[in-house]
Amino acid sequence: MGTASSVLQQGIDAIRDGRYTDAIPLLEDWCGMTGPHAERYPEAARVLMQAYQETHQIDEAIALCQDLSHHHNEVLKHWAWKLLPTLTKQLPQNGPTTEFVTLPHNEDDHTALQISNKKKLGDTPEQRQILESGLEALAAKKYEKAVARLEDYLQQKKQFDPAKPETHIALARAYQGNRQRQEAIQVCQHLMKVGEKGTRIWAHQYLEAIKQYPRSRDPLATIRSDEEATPEIRWDVTTKATIIALHSSIYVGLLLSPLVPQDLWRNLGLALIHEGTVSADLLLPLAIALLPVSLPIAYFVTTEDKEIRNNAREVANYWITSFCIALIISVVGPMAVMVTEALSKIPLLLNLVRLTLVLAGFSYAVGPLIAIAWTFLKPQRLFRYPFILRLL
Repeated sequence: MGTASSVLQQGIDAIRDGRYTDAIPLLEDWCGMTGPHAERYPEAARVLMQAYQETHQIDEAIALCQDLSHHHNEVLKHWAWKLLPTLTKQLPQNGPTTEFVTLPHNEDDHTALQISNKKKLGDTPEQRQILESGLEALAAKKYEKAVARLEDYLQQKKQFDPAKPETHIALARAYQGNRQRQEAIQVCQHLMKVGEKGTRIWAHQYLEAIKQYPRSRDPLATIRSDEEATPEIRWDVTTKATIIALHSSIYVGLLLSPLVPQDLWRNLGLALIHEGTVSADLLLPLAIALLPVSLPIAYFVTTEDKEIRNNAREVANYWITSFCIALIISVVGPMAVMVTEALSKIPLLLNLVRLTLVLAGFSYAVGPLIAIAWTFLKPQRLFRYPFILRLL
C-alpha cells in the first residue's frame, strides 16, 4: 500500500475529498502500523474520528474516543474527554433534543454536561415546561429544585425509556449535586442495565467519578479539572528541572576541569596525527573532559520536547566553544607571551583585550545562573549564551 507517510496522506486527502468510507481503512492501517506514540498520531486520530462521525459509525467513534482518553498526549486526551459525551448521547428522531456536551474546565459553569434549550418534541406543553425548568435549575446549580422538577416530569411520563437517557442523566447529576448520592448511584446502575452502549459508558464513568469524589457536586468536572491541571504542572516541573540540570552541567564541568591536563587537546591531536589512535593514558582525562557535554548531547539527540532540545543545543554549543578555546590555547599557548609583549606597546589596545577577556570570562561564569533564572522569568524565550560558537 506504500509507506506509512503516504498511507496517512492518502487518508487525509480522502477526507478532504469527502470520501470518508475510503479514508477509514487507510487511517486505521496507518494507526496500526505506527502506533499511538507516532508524532502525527493525534492528527490521524482526529481525522479518523471525523470519518467515523460522517459515516455514522458511532460505536467505532466511541471506542476510539475511549482509547484516546488514556493517550499520553494531554491535548489529545482532553479533546477526547470533551468529545465523548457528545458521541454517547443516543437520541431518537422523535425524542427530546436536549443535548449534553463537555464544558471546558476554565468556564464558569464547571458542570460535567451542558444543556441546550432546543424545543422538546413528544411532550405536552406542561411537561415541556416542567422539564425545561428542571434543566435550567440544574444548569444554575439549584440542585434541590432540579431534583423536584425532574422527578415530577418523570412521574408524569410514567415510563423509564432507556432510548431517551438525557433526562435520567440529568436527574443523576441533580441527585449528586443535592447530596443524594445513593439515589444518583441507583439511577446510574439502572442506566447500566437497560441503557444503550453510550448511556452505559456515561453511567459507568459517573459511578467511578462518584467513588473518587463522593462529596463533589459535579464529580466528572472535578476529575477533568484534575486531569487537565495535574499533568500540566507535572510536565512543567519536569521540563524546568531538566533545563536546570542542563545548564548546571556547565558548573560540573568547571569542577572537573582541574582533573583535565591543560595539554590534553594538544597531546590528543599529536597522538591522532602520529599514531592514529588514542593512547591509554589519555582515555581517562578525555572521558572526564567529555562527561559534562554528554548530557546536553544526549537530550539534543533523543528528546522530542522543543524547549528542552533548544536548551540542550545551547549548552552543547557552549561546550563546543569551550573545547575550541582549550584547543587554541594548547596550540598557541607559547605565543601568548609574545602577543602580550606586542600589545604592551599599545596600552589602550592591551586594556581593551584584557577587558574583553574579563567580560567573556565573567559571562562564562555567571551565564548558567542567568540561563536558569531566565527559564522562570521569560520561559517563552530561549536564553542565548554570549561569545559562543553555535555549530549545532
